[in-house]
Amino acid sequence: MCDTLTGMLTFTPMCVEHDVGDDCHLPDYIENGHRPEKHHNRARYECHGEWTLPKSIRDAGGWVMCEGGETKPEHPHCMMEEDDCHLPEHIENGNRQEKETNRARYECHNHDGYKLPESIRRTEGWVHCEDEETKPEHPVCQKFNCEFNDEIKNGEKEER
Repeated sequence: MCDTLTGMLTFTPMCVEHDVGDDCHLPDYIENGHRPEKHHNRARYECHGEWTLPKSIRDAGGWVMCEGGETKPEHPHCMMEEDDCHLPEHIENGNRQEKETNRARYECHNHDGYKLPESIRRTEGWVHCEDEETKPEHPVCQKFNCEFNDEIKNGEKEER
């Protein structure tokens, strides 16, 4: 506005961003997930634990947007992860430590004399699925024997 007596502006006009297109509801929380970020007509979603967003939303980095009252690529929701094959939760003399889509990490009870096969130890206990095939191999715990030679350089074997 202009003061008619002094000819001075009484306030400076300023442009502000308008929420154009923010005509659909982007919920703060979704079942088994939440919205950590929102900018006008766009929001990013995350799911908890073994729950996951649909592939179309994952491919967009978790982002959905509103256009003309429609949520794209689709309305945000979390669903159980889909595996192409089933990795066992329990293995004899060991267990599954972590689980992700199509892969899991296993450990054996080493203190009881069991270990994973060498191929799985090279992947730090991780196995994964490719077209229903478990790689590097199916997880099992194998008994190992700690036998020592009777001949010890500069020493002798003591029986216990």
